[in-house]
Amino acid sequence: RSSTNHEIFVMNTDGSGALRLTSDAAFENWWPRISPDRTRVLFYRSPAGDPEDYTQASLWVMNADGTGVSQLRAKGQDGWTAQGHGEWSPDGTQIAMFGSAGSALEIFVTDATGANPVQYTHRGGVNTDVSWSPDGTKLLLNGCPGTPCVPANYEIYAMPAVASGATTRLTTD
Repeated sequence: RSSTNHEIFVMNTDGSGALRLTSDAAFENWWPRISPDRTRVLFYRSPAGDPEDYTQASLWVMNADGTGVSQLRAKGQDGWTAQGHGEWSPDGTQIAMFGSAGSALEIFVTDATGANPVQYTHRGGVNTDVSWSPDGTKLLLNGCPGTPCVPANYEIYAMPAVASGATTRLTTD
C-alpha cells in the first residue's frame, strides 16, 4: 500500500518487481484473488475512506496486468446488504462468496461474471471465508454453531459444492 487508499499490487515471489494494479482515488481495493488460469484478478472495492466495508462493497475483476477493470456485482445488487470474500472455483467458471439480504451472512455461488447467485448455505448467523477444495467438489467456510456469533466463536465447516448441501462441522473450539 503506497497511497492513502488500499491498492492492489502484484510482485514476484521473492518480493521484487512490485507493480501497482489499481489506482483510483475514489476507491479502497482489497481481497485480490487470481483466476485459476492466472489471467484475471477478482477483487472488492468500497468508497475511499471505508476500507474493507462489506456493506459498501462491490465486486470487480481486472486483467492480471491491471487493465480491463470492470464491475461484476454492484453494492446492493439482488437486495444484498453486504458481500465479500469472493473465491474463484478451481475451473474458473464460478465464484463463491458471502452475501446477505437479511441479518445472516450466507454462502452464494455465482457464475464467473458474478451473475445468477444461488444460495448454498441456509444456516443463519455468519457464514464467511469460503474456499473451494482443489477438485471443486466441496466448499469450506467459517461459521458459528449458534448465537451470539463473533469471530472467536467461528468453527470450520465443509459442505458439498451444491446448493443447500449439508454442512459438516470440522472443528470444535
